Amino acid sequence: MSIFVITMVEYPKSYENPQSNGTTRPVGFFTKLEDAQNAVEENKPDYHECLYDFVIIEKFEEGAWVGSTEEWWYQWNNERNCFEPCSRPECFKGISCFGMG
Repeated sequence: MSIFVITMVEYPKSYENPQSNGTTRPVGFFTKLEDAQNAVEENKPDYHECLYDFVIIEKFEEGAWVGSTEEWWYQWNNERNCFEPCSRPECFKGISCFGMG
């Protein structure tokens, strides 16, 4: 079984060490990707919170000490007041498992 974990991500204040500068907050999971994507795209419940610039959905398989196998990134658009799909920001390259340790 797979789960799709939704994690809010704050843009780091420094590119030198993004893990210690931006905050992350896992807020829940779904068993269907479509449900997770709809929740993010509809911004229910307010994933932005005037703080979080990005949301990532990560796919995890059942088990212990598992890493994410796929991910979907979204960035907040102030003009449209919603999250929109985006590429993984360069400052987060090489970092994984935002939602689960």
